[in-house]
Amino acid sequence: MAILSIQSNVITGYVGNAAARLPLQRLGFEVWALDTVILSNHPAICPPTGQTSTPAQILDLFNGIHSQGLLNNCVAVLGGYLGNAENGPALVHAVVKSREENKRALFICDPVMGDNGRIYVPGDIVSFYKNRAMSLTDIALPNAFEASLLTGISVTNVSTALQAIQTLRNQGPDTIVITGVEAPDNSKLATLISFKDETWQITTPKVEIQSHGAGDLLSALFTGHYIQSGNHLMAVSSAVAGVYAALKNAKKTRSETLSLVSVQKIILDPPEIFAPERLR
Repeated sequence: MAILSIQSNVITGYVGNAAARLPLQRLGFEVWALDTVILSNHPAICPPTGQTSTPAQILDLFNGIHSQGLLNNCVAVLGGYLGNAENGPALVHAVVKSREENKRALFICDPVMGDNGRIYVPGDIVSFYKNRAMSLTDIALPNAFEASLLTGISVTNVSTALQAIQTLRNQGPDTIVITGVEAPDNSKLATLISFKDETWQITTPKVEIQSHGAGDLLSALFTGHYIQSGNHLMAVSSAVAGVYAALKNAKKTRSETLSLVSVQKIILDPPEIFAPERLR
């Protein structure tokens, strides 16, 4: 089974495809990493070198996969950071063509637009996700800020996250995972998941550290665990615990990155598991 992962990449560190590839491979998947951006490092570490792919370059690489007759093996398209809004239609094309070859292929969309109140994708990226991508999405994984952008609801706590989930469900996705939601206990963060007529939350202690790539890692872990098991709660619980383990290790070692090679075992078999709590 293969997963087509369309997102950014870095040469050093672990964000985008650099965060997604190893855990998905460890879970037994072939990973076709199609880079929308390739940088030397995450910009928060130091000014990077590199470039953003053009829509033509993304389509050319995708068409090379398509021409080999491999898309019937593609069980999911995982979409992440696009670099700019102009690359959005290339992602849509890849999703549509993948589904033509395998009708069961999922589109798992991490609508990377920004965080902590700041949009960091050039162009009208919000309109692309709201008006085009969400209608194709099976599973959406925005953070709280991105959920706010998609719905117009300021997601500042669990209550407003529940409101945003209902609005997002109306846009298309069957399953919604919202990360980084402030929990009633301000020493904790909540991750909410909604599927069918159920909504659950998982709370974890905050890890006070820069978390570059944590969202990309969570999306990859959720994708892999969900495709393997078909169990929403197991997938989100395993993903949250895996990310938490990686963050704790980064804090302990004072690392600026998630150092996934050194934690590749514990992110798949984390020492701490957090039980989901049903909200609805």
